[in-house]
Amino acid sequence: ARRAVLMRDFAHRGFEYLDLNWRARLIEDDAMARKNDVIHLCANYNKIKRELGWEPKTSVDEIIIKMVDYAGIIQPREAISE
Repeated sequence: ARRAVLMRDFAHRGFEYLDLNWRARLIEDDAMARKNDVIHLCANYNKIKRELGWEPKTSVDEIIIKMVDYAGIIQPREAISE
């Protein structure tokens, strides 16, 4: 199974989790993209599922929450929301 998530959407979800307005903090301008910037990432785990029986147990949203929570350990949420 494949599920594509744009990097922009990934970032937006992180801001939403913190209840922050991403529009006030991020600039979206395609003209600022560098030639080799990754815009779209997509993983397909069908081969590893077929050969090893492995499937991911963590959703994209759960990964975002874990990443944001981990960043909170480094920088408290209060500092992020300022």
